[in-house]
Amino acid sequence: MGNQSVKIQNVYCMLSYAYQVLKEQGYKDVALEQFDHINDLYAAILIKGVSLQVKKGLGREYISHTGALAGMKGKMEISESIKSQSIFRNQMVCTYDEFSINTYMNQIIKTTLMKLLSADIDITRKKEIRNLLMYFVEVDTMDVHCIDWKLQYNRNHQTYRMLMSVCYLVLTGLIQTTSDGTTKVMDLIDEKDMCHLYEKFILEYYRSEFPVIQADASHIRWELDDGYDSMLPDMRSDITLSYGNRILIIDAKYYSHTTQVHYDRHTIHSANLYQIFTYVKNKEAQLKDQPHEVAGMLLYARTDEEVQPDHQYRMSGNQISVKTLDLNCSFVEIERQLHQIARDFFGDIVDTRFYLKAKGCDGIGIRNGDQGFLVLAGSRLSLKHASTTCPLYIQQLRTQYKDQIVDGKLMENILFHSASAAASFLMMEDMDGNVAWKTEEGTCLGNYRKKY
Repeated sequence: MGNQSVKIQNVYCMLSYAYQVLKEQGYKDVALEQFDHINDLYAAILIKGVSLQVKKGLGREYISHTGALAGMKGKMEISESIKSQSIFRNQMVCTYDEFSINTYMNQIIKTTLMKLLSADIDITRKKEIRNLLMYFVEVDTMDVHCIDWKLQYNRNHQTYRMLMSVCYLVLTGLIQTTSDGTTKVMDLIDEKDMCHLYEKFILEYYRSEFPVIQADASHIRWELDDGYDSMLPDMRSDITLSYGNRILIIDAKYYSHTTQVHYDRHTIHSANLYQIFTYVKNKEAQLKDQPHEVAGMLLYARTDEEVQPDHQYRMSGNQISVKTLDLNCSFVEIERQLHQIARDFFGDIVDTRFYLKAKGCDGIGIRNGDQGFLVLAGSRLSLKHASTTCPLYIQQLRTQYKDQIVDGKLMENILFHSASAAASFLMMEDMDGNVAWKTEEGTCLGNYRKKY
């Protein structure tokens, strides 16, 4: 029997990428903690998240109530008043709306916090949970077996999205702790839910760490001869990575078994292989009139089975790979594995950082193919006045992006048409980008371009 083993700290890292809110300042102390039990991790995230939500204000909704009242409120229910004989008690049955914190999502949070009180978690966290429950006195609890997890999020509920995901993991018992400090999926019925986190983590990781690559869960159109598509299912990839004319479609799989076995022969899951092949060939057909290269990959979460797939095939002109991602190692190693996948297909151009270090300036940038040069958020800009050599359009760009510069630091990525424009923007003087930008090893951009 195969099982995926996942270090508890890695679960937090996966959640951090899947739900970027965990990277905000308020959650940084959670990231620094070491957890012996998975429920301690969930409790720490919920305590911090719910505390922040309480400060902002718990979500409220208009909730309909019907009851006998001494005064008039809302809509009078005449027939109900007669049936219940409340009219003889000088009361009237009314239906009215109340702006209340007793919302469905708040009920889920309270139910989860109550469950954590009976779980094996640190006593200090139990005290913090009891303090938080004081804010939920007016909120009902729920039967965990009756919760509908198909929740709708509007603009007022976006801060609840991550909290609901953690509540789900707690209440469904998705992950359990083993004696050696790792965690394992409990039952096959829960694989689809862990697979969703696995997919979302990989997608958001590439979006965050490889800004020059376009990472999407993209829709793939069926290439039909006559356009007739009645009853054809949607094709949506888990992760599609695009850079220039190269496209890598990744299907992320979180199974107890990475292979199927027939008469002691291990083979790749046939349905998975058919699926990725279909994605690749339809995408290939869409791009037939332009230069392109489309490849596919099945990326399984590594199990403790002896046989693990690591193969690359050429199928009808396309590369199809089958690999595993080990989640039971340090997160640095997980990052290395994901970086290697991108580098193997796109080349090191997609993540080679270039640096511009000068007095009052500390810039970080990446080549963005034929689209220009991307300066990354966090770069520090020179705050000196524009020199006499600084082009006018650079000065205008400083004005254009002034709202994205806080205390001399760039808050968002900015794409420039050239490395020279990017360097000039940082330094406020005319700069040669081929000389100014250098790799960590000290190779200037001009020499790097000659090599790659």
